[in-house]
Amino acid sequence: MKWCMLNTKGPVTSASIWLNSDPTKSGANHDGVNILYPWLPPEDLLSGLETKLVYNYELAETDRPAAIFDLIKQSAVFMLSDSSNILTGEQWMFESMHRTAYHRLWCERYSEDEALLFESDFLSVFGVAADTTTIQASRMIKAHFA
Repeated sequence: MKWCMLNTKGPVTSASIWLNSDPTKSGANHDGVNILYPWLPPEDLLSGLETKLVYNYELAETDRPAAIFDLIKQSAVFMLSDSSNILTGEQWMFESMHRTAYHRLWCERYSEDEALLFESDFLSVFGVAADTTTIQASRMIKAHFA
């Protein structure tokens, strides 16, 4: 099953209007800018606007975390842009990225009782202990991919 992501900073297109036209079908927005939808716009609206996530199956044979990180890099570049394109990929690709420390840091996805998870995520991504807030960490992860 294919999913797609819309960057709301980009210009309005027929595809973005279609994605937001049905109030009963809303996407997930975890960072205030990019919206993930569990469906695609019709082919005629997507034509010329599609940016496809590319999974490196050869790399995944020996280093699956590196292959997932490559998806994260592709997504981060898209998410930081002002593109009118629509990022598409298989459902499992988006779900795999969603389960990473990168996603949690990007979206500041920590409750008050998850300080240890935040510290662990920060250490795994940046290689040093967290001496910052979740908001600052989110800015740092975005700068990392800029």
